[in-house]
Amino acid sequence: MTVTPNSERQLPSYPLHGYQLVWALKDEAGVALAGGPGSSMNSRRPKRSRPLAAGSAGRSLHLEVRVLRPAGTVAAERTLAWPATSVAAAP
Repeated sequence: MTVTPNSERQLPSYPLHGYQLVWALKDEAGVALAGGPGSSMNSRRPKRSRPLAAGSAGRSLHLEVRVLRPAGTVAAERTLAWPATSVAAAP
């Protein structure tokens, strides 16, 4: 997964100094397959995760994303779900 922030010329573009991005990719049993603990959102460079472990294809997946304010409180959070059939069809 790659997360790339918008530039100042793309809307919406908000400076997020001191904010942290925390995410976790989990299987249908809630087992974490990948994740990122509190990476800074100050950088304009894309952030990349490591590839999924072998054997994760064919599972339903849940991506949990949280944006934390500098004080550590949650500014935004979202969970996205992919059914097993979508994952199996992905390259």
